[in-house]
Amino acid sequence: MVQLAHFLYTNLGVAISGADVAVFTVATGADETTSSGSATATTTTDSAGFWQVTGLAEGIYDIRITFGTSIRWRRYNTELSLLQLETATLKIRNPADTFVYDILPAAIIANRTLTLPLLTGTDTMAVLALAQTFTNKTLTSPVINTAISGTAFLDEDDMNSDSNTQVASQQSIKKYVDDNAGRTSAVWVQPHAIGQTATLSVGAFGDDARYSGASVGSASAIGQAFMATVIPTDFTTLTKAVLLVLPVESGNLVWRPITAFGADQEQSDANTDNIAEATIGVIADRLEALDVAAAFTGIAAGDYLGLQFNREGDDAADTITTLHVIGLLLEYT
Repeated sequence: MVQLAHFLYTNLGVAISGADVAVFTVATGADETTSSGSATATTTTDSAGFWQVTGLAEGIYDIRITFGTSIRWRRYNTELSLLQLETATLKIRNPADTFVYDILPAAIIANRTLTLPLLTGTDTMAVLALAQTFTNKTLTSPVINTAISGTAFLDEDDMNSDSNTQVASQQSIKKYVDDNAGRTSAVWVQPHAIGQTATLSVGAFGDDARYSGASVGSASAIGQAFMATVIPTDFTTLTKAVLLVLPVESGNLVWRPITAFGADQEQSDANTDNIAEATIGVIADRLEALDVAAAFTGIAAGDYLGLQFNREGDDAADTITTLHVIGLLLEYT
């Protein structure tokens, strides 16, 4: 039930006794100056100017106070302007007067000021339990529990979006790493120039005549093959470097690689390396991969590489006649 009460004073602060107080429901529409309309309840002010009406049903009421020829109203208003308002509970009702929000603070243990931001347009306040979309917010050291989602969060195992503004799930990162662990890339280059007794093959050679490259040296002279390439920008570590050759006869091959490499604007021989002359037994028409990784010490992404292969045919230890140099294979991660 509802209780209404108040005091009535003159402009000088003197209590007004005996004034008639009538309570009307807003729906009654009581006239401003007459007594028309049925009052829901009536009473009078006492000697202290106090009046009260109890036992009213919950609703919206207008109050008419009559003293002599003076009539005052305490109307239910839709608007109210105040410089300052102090209340323990702030109640906000919906326009249909069917529901009420009670706005209550948590435990108050000290004076505090809540400053509202400058609004540049119509906006909505954020609350804890309601699902809301934030726009242009900066979160400093946020703690995010359980899970995250949204268009900036990708569950993409191949990382194909290659975005610098979106993040990937833990599962996607693990899957990508697992799928690419140990994966290598490769560079393949064939001879493009020769020296000494070598010749570039116009046709093909080998048992099935499907290989091409340079034919290097003879059993009595030095033969040279040259090749050049660039180290790709995704290069990190060299995992394999082999020179693929094909001997025409079985016997011993004496060989030596020499390299030079450098980046753009560096001296062409800013870095040089080689492998000491070595002898290896080979079998006719069998592919032989000569390990030349030791001749690439310090090579880096973006370096321009030149390789000179020497077949030391004039060395007594070299016993084969013709050697075909097919190409250089570099594998890297």
